[in-house]
Amino acid sequence: MFAVQGAAGVVTGIASGISFEDHGEHGDIDVEAPKLAGIEIAGKKPSHFVEHDGDLAAFFDGEGVARIISEKVVLEGKSDFREVKTDAPQHGVAVAYGSHVLLSEPNREKPDELPVGIRVADEAGAPIGGIHACPDLHGEASSGNILAFACATGLLVVSHGDGTPAIRHLPYADSLPDGKTTTLIGGRGLQYFLGNYGADKVVLIDPTLEG
Repeated sequence: MFAVQGAAGVVTGIASGISFEDHGEHGDIDVEAPKLAGIEIAGKKPSHFVEHDGDLAAFFDGEGVARIISEKVVLEGKSDFREVKTDAPQHGVAVAYGSHVLLSEPNREKPDELPVGIRVADEAGAPIGGIHACPDLHGEASSGNILAFACATGLLVVSHGDGTPAIRHLPYADSLPDGKTTTLIGGRGLQYFLGNYGADKVVLIDPTLEG
């Protein structure tokens, strides 16, 4: 597990002390005292920390930079990460998605406000294609092989395309009152997303629906 310490400017790895060993007919759980894992990723104002398919991406708002490390490297006790930059500091997010990285696009006119979209980059951070609009981007989750970002206008739904990620916009239903989702949870047994909506509501979203 990781502790994101925004004020301290560091993401710290922690060994929970809980391990599970599967013996087929039964499983054994070993519990030890938690301890620091000796892994730290430093930077200005870390915020969103996302795991996807064995890769961990920490976004540092104060720099507009994502630092990405694999779980395999973490289990080896190393802090070897790669760095992918966006154009400006922002309250952003990054997701390692196969051989690509999905990066939030800062609001250039109002830098203190939420990002305005998602762009696709290669592993080195070079942009691929244009910006996928997602005003007031905040909230990300995955369900199965589908990833979603929450926007003021709906969700950006990401799936594996032909060579590059396929991204489409799924608008909120016309029957919903004014509001937006800012936090998402992805289903595990079934493919769906649960999000807050406005001040006092939640929405259940089927990502396979057409907009």
